[in-house]
Parts: sequence; structure tokens; C-alpha cells
Amino acid sequence: MRRRLAFLALLAALCATAQVGSPAQAADLFSLTIATDGTGTGTVECEVGEGSAEPCAGQYPEGTELVLVPSPDPDSEFAGFSGDCGPDECELTMTEAKSVTATFDLLPQFALTLKTSGNGSGTVKCVVGAGPTETCKATYPEGTELTLVPEAAPNSEFIRFAGDCEEETCELTMEEAHSVTTVFSLIPLPPEYAFTLKLKGTGSGTVLCEAQEGPEPCKAKYPEETELLLHPSAAAGSEFAGFSGACSGFTCEVTMDASRSVTATFNLIPRTLLVAKAGTGAGTVQCKFNGGSAGACTSPQPNGTTVEIIATANAGSTFVGFSGGTGSASSCSASPCSFTITANSSVTATFNLKPTEFALTVNKVGAGSGTVKCKVGAGSPGTCAIEYPEGTALTLIAEASAGSEFAGFSGACSGFTCEVMMDAPRSVTATFNLIPPEFEYLLAVERLGTGSGTVTSNPAGIDCGSDCSETLLEGTKVTLTATPAPGSVFDHWTGGGCTGSGTCTTTMSTGRIAKAVFTAVGQRALAVSKAGAGKGTVTSSPAGIDCGSICTAEMAVGTKVTLTATAAAGSRFAGFSGACTGATSCRVTMDEARDVTATFEKIPNGWVRAAASAKVKAGKAMLKVSCAGGGACKGKLKLLARVGSGGKRVTIGTTFFSVAADASRTLRIGLTRKAKQALKHSGKGLPTRVAGTGIEARQVRLKVA
Repeated sequence: MRRRLAFLALLAALCATAQVGSPAQAADLFSLTIATDGTGTGTVECEVGEGSAEPCAGQYPEGTELVLVPSPDPDSEFAGFSGDCGPDECELTMTEAKSVTATFDLLPQFALTLKTSGNGSGTVKCVVGAGPTETCKATYPEGTELTLVPEAAPNSEFIRFAGDCEEETCELTMEEAHSVTTVFSLIPLPPEYAFTLKLKGTGSGTVLCEAQEGPEPCKAKYPEETELLLHPSAAAGSEFAGFSGACSGFTCEVTMDASRSVTATFNLIPRTLLVAKAGTGAGTVQCKFNGGSAGACTSPQPNGTTVEIIATANAGSTFVGFSGGTGSASSCSASPCSFTITANSSVTATFNLKPTEFALTVNKVGAGSGTVKCKVGAGSPGTCAIEYPEGTALTLIAEASAGSEFAGFSGACSGFTCEVMMDAPRSVTATFNLIPPEFEYLLAVERLGTGSGTVTSNPAGIDCGSDCSETLLEGTKVTLTATPAPGSVFDHWTGGGCTGSGTCTTTMSTGRIAKAVFTAVGQRALAVSKAGAGKGTVTSSPAGIDCGSICTAEMAVGTKVTLTATAAAGSRFAGFSGACTGATSCRVTMDEARDVTATFEKIPNGWVRAAASAKVKAGKAMLKVSCAGGGACKGKLKLLARVGSGGKRVTIGTTFFSVAADASRTLRIGLTRKAKQALKHSGKGLPTRVAGTGIEARQVRLKVA
């Protein structure tokens, strides 16, 4: 209310000045100096008017009302203010320069000693407050609440705690040194019996054992009374023939009350092989099994047998091919045909009587080279055969090789086309001559250096840029012109018969590579912008950017610049975007203008939830609080109680707090003299209400420890 009245008075004065036409006067600025002292550590923030806590400024306008908020670090506590305010609270009105010292003291540390006993083994870990399970420390600050978590080793079990904990659970508050012994005991193992699995037969397969878990590879030993169910699985081409030994038949269930031996038999599956003959001619078909000698194609054969089928035509007949294959012989067409029989198979061998055939002779002459192919009827061109059946209509096609040209046919046909009817032996000659040479050479352009630009040619063909090579006839004279891009200069030519810094003229007598060297000059602009709801600064190395205030700088071309982002208190750096990305430092090379954005996010504040009761020692309430809501918790806590004759709630103790997100800590709150007297005469404790900034209001009962 006092701040609101002061603000209204100031507003009325300003309005009165405006009504009489007086010129507005700028408010004076007064400096605020804040120092810290004591054995502990912490920070101090400022609440301006009714605003939230934020980093304190070095100066404030005259009349500004401030509340200083101390935030002790987790291992420290706030002891009080001194200077221009204190000791427990600090409220200032900036009518002159102010100086305040905040004192933080370290919380006492107590030792935690952990031991193990028993014939078993294991380890113990700690949970601090509502935090995660972690390795226990040797010491903890006063008031730390711990839960000990035992972890037994394999074949061991946790029995109990001893020492400062004597139950199956252990929760400690570090108000003194503690020693705890954890008892582990070995778990006795049942006796084991040997299990032997044997495989036999002509085939192959596997057997899995199912005990408590699903089917898995069988083990050499099993605990007494284990019930095993065996699962046989035949390999491809094999079949399961049954169990013998400790069980028989096609199922096997074994109880391990003694050593057991089981044999599983797998046999190859017999496969049929049928070979038939067809056609107008005659011949024989023989088989080789597993690489043996050729003989009759007998059936059945064991699965997995390698087979080679050989067809031999009799005199006056010809073997046409295999057809109609099924099973493993389905791909057979020519003789011999080899396959592995893994299914029932059949195939037909066709023999036809030979027709009358006439010889075709193809000759090639001349200094050049090429090929001649034959096309039978309307078929596709292919290699010419030595003989063709009587009545075959042939078309001969000549194809010259590179550097040669076809000069024509002679013999059974003439000119540049050749069609032949095979009603007698035929002879055809194809002439190929060499083509007189015409030389061409490749001219290529490369661009080098720190700058950029283009190279063009006259005659046209090279525009490098995009097209950096051209094939030119021997003797061609070419002029190359280099044009630098903005921010670059053309320095010189090298290679390809080019020198100097002007145009380059070269004659194509061999392949050439001309290299144009461009050099970047001047400076390039580096611009930094900030985004997001948070606050922070970005600085550069080398110096130039301090954004903050200077967010654009000119850098010499080629300079390698490192940008570093630093978040302000209450904010966090979310990452760079633009010319570089990521949440670490940003590195750019100033070979062109660069734009970089740094994003800062505001860290949301959480709220504090107090325990339902607190113990009072030496005039201080030991109140446990937990931080909820996702962010860190900072603020001021008040204890209110009815301790006077009027029946109204009054403040009996205050403290400032700082608790990490999702963490807990115990606050030590000094109580007023009236509160101590009320506690002394109360048998059931003192009902108190918690209030303040960043506080979830609730009832807390104070009890004398």
C-alpha cells in the first residue's frame, strides 16, 4: 500500500506539472552498490516496484523503490543484510546512492559412513530428496534428506540395514554424522545334472530346449527338477525321424532328476528324378551323381545330391535341348545340365533328325576393321554360323569399327546390302577401309584463388561459370578472357600456355589446362541478430561484434571469426541459425557477407511447496520445501501465526530461498520472540501459515524438537 500511495503521489505531481506548462525534467540517477560476504556464496536480485526479481542495475532513477532478494547457493544459507538496510529484509527508495552487503554462510557438513556385512555382496546408492539414484558422497550439508538404496550382486540378496538404520528401509536427515551397515546374504543354488544331446542320421537339423523360458540352445547342465521340452527342427531337405535315449518317439519331455542323454535322428528326404526323351531323332541321356561316372539316371536320390544330366545325339540326329523341367531341373535347357536335387524333379530331352546344311564363308579385307553379323529371316542380328540348314534366308550386316568405314560386299552378293539364300555353299567378302585422321584436343579451364569470377572463350564454347571445357580441332586459335566478380580481382594466368594478367591467346596443338587465379579483396559484413524471449550477448574473436550494443562489423575478406553466445541470468542460449547452426560456438569464414541469429530463451520460474510440519531448534524453524513447476524457485517466504492478544496473524519469521528445479532443501527460519514464547507454552505445536512470493500457501505446524 505504501508503494502504491507513493506512485499515485508521483503521478499527481507529474500531471500538475503538465497542466501548468512546465518543461519535463529528467529524474536524477543514483548508484546502487551490492557486495557479498561470509563463508558461503549466493546472489542478490532486485524487485523494482511490483515487478519480479531480476539482476540489479548499477543505477536507478530518483524515487525508485527496490526490494533486494537474496538467493543462497545449495550449500549455503542467507545470514542477513548490512549497510543501508537489514538485517533480515532490504527495502530501498533511491533518494541517494546506496550500498548494501549480503552475507551468506556455508551450511555445516556431516559425514556418511557406509559398510557391508554378511556372506553375500552388493552395493548401496543414495537418493537425495526427490532426486535420482546416484553414488553416495562422503559428506552432505546439514538438513539433507537421504534414502539409501541397496543393490544385491548376482546370487546374493539384501537382508537388512544396521547401525543408524535397523530395518529394511533407511531414510536419514543429515543433522549429524551417520554410519550404516548393509547386510547381504548368498542365495543357495540347487544341484545341477548333466544333459547330453546327440544328433545322428543321414540328414541334419537342430534341437532347442524349452525350460522356464522359450526355446533356446540346450545347455550342458540344468538345475534339479528342471522340466525340459525338446523342439526338433529339420534342415532343408531333411526330416526328423524321432528321439531315442531318455525319451522316444516324436516328442520328448525330460525331468532333470538325474543326468540325461537324448539322441535326435534326422534323415535326408528321398527325391525322385524322371528323364524322358522326345523328337524325330534318337540319342542317349546319362547322369553323374555327386561327381561320379556317367550312368543311368536312377531314382530316387537323397536330398542334396548333385546331378549332371548329359544328352548325346546318335549319328544323323541332333540334340535340340532340355524342356519341360520341373522341381530342381526346371532351369535345364542345354547339355550338360547341372543342379542339386532338393525337390522331386523331371525333364524331357528332345532329339531331332539333322537337316541338310550348307557352309557359309565370310571374309574381311581392306586396311580397316569391322564385324559382319547374320540375321535369319525376321530375327535379330547375331554372330554368323559356319553352316545353315537348306532354304535358310540370310541377311548379312556389316558394321565398321571406329576410324574405319565399310566399302561394300563382294562374292555371293555385291554393293552395300547382302541377302543370301542357303541352297548351296556360299562365300561373301566384306571390305573395310581406314578413315583419314582429323585431330581434336581438349581445352579445360580451372579457377583458383580466394576470389571468384568467370572465364569466357572466343570462339564461343567455354563459359566458366558452368561450362569449363571444350573439344577443339588442331590449330584452332582461342582467346580466353577472365572477368572478376564484385569483391574480387583477376590476378594472373598459369598453365595451358597462358601467362600474365590480361587476356590469354593459345593455339590448340595439344590438350591444354588454363588456370585463372582470382583474389578476394576488401571487407565483408558480419551481422548478428538476437531472437527469443530470453536475454544474452554475442561476442566475436577477433573483436568487432559485442551484441549487446555492436551487432554489425566489417571484417577483412577470408577472416575466420568465432562467435560466442552468453545467456543473461534467467535465460538460456537455445542455438545459432543462419550462416552457422548448433548450440555451441559459431565459426564462419568471411569469404562473403554473413548473417547469424542467436536465440535466447527465458527460463520459467517454479514455485515452492512446503512440508506440513517443521521442527524448531535453537529458535529456528527447520522447514523442508520442494521446487515444482519446471524452473528454479526463488523468492521470499513468510511464516504467519496468531501469537498476540488481538487474534490477528502476524509475521513470526521470514527468509529468502533459492531451490533448483525439481529439488528439495530445508530452510532455517529465525522466529520472533513472541513465536518462541507461544511454542514454549503449547503442547501440540504452533499452527502457522506459509505465504510469500513463489510460495504455494498452506498450513504448517511448528513443533519443538
